[in-house]
Amino acid sequence: MYQVKILSPIPTGSGAYVLHKMLGANIRGYRVRGYNPALTFVPPVLYLVGRHEPIRAVHTTPDHALFIRRKGIPLIITVHHIVLDPYMQRYSNLAQRLHYRTDLRWFTKASLRMASMVTAVSRFTAEMVKRELDYQSPVRVIYNGIDADRFRPHRTPRDREVRVLFSGNPSRRKGFHWIPAIAGRLRNGVSISYTGGLRRSP
Repeated sequence: MYQVKILSPIPTGSGAYVLHKMLGANIRGYRVRGYNPALTFVPPVLYLVGRHEPIRAVHTTPDHALFIRRKGIPLIITVHHIVLDPYMQRYSNLAQRLHYRTDLRWFTKASLRMASMVTAVSRFTAEMVKRELDYQSPVRVIYNGIDADRFRPHRTPRDREVRVLFSGNPSRRKGFHWIPAIAGRLRNGVSISYTGGLRRSP
């Protein structure tokens, strides 16, 4: 059995979990430890996730990284998205807004300060990290890749239908609530398919 060199504790049910699992499938020594998102209601418990494994680095998301980090071990944070910006307020309920403005903001900023390296999946996200969280250190942009062996166009179209795919959790934050209105205005020959997502409730 190979030695775990990079441990990636990630909450299940998110796109970040899927992406980190893809890394684990293609990088020797990279192991994802998924945990129930409900554990974030008691963040200190996250200290126990993968604690017994000897590792050389931790790679996770910023929200609760300060509870996952290990003393003397490099912490690499990847920012996949941010829910702390003002734009998200319209898609959040009162409890979420309070959470975003208080403890989650503090946890995220503290985690970023502790990181050996911070990466983001887009320039837009990197700029948001700097602007919304007042992060002054460099943020390296590493775009999400595509497995070209699994996702590739057919050499010749199977039919003349235009097929649109919505991929992601069916939530308002992802814009899923607009799908019915969009579908109602489509002409013949255009269809929309959508994934069920890892979280069932919109």
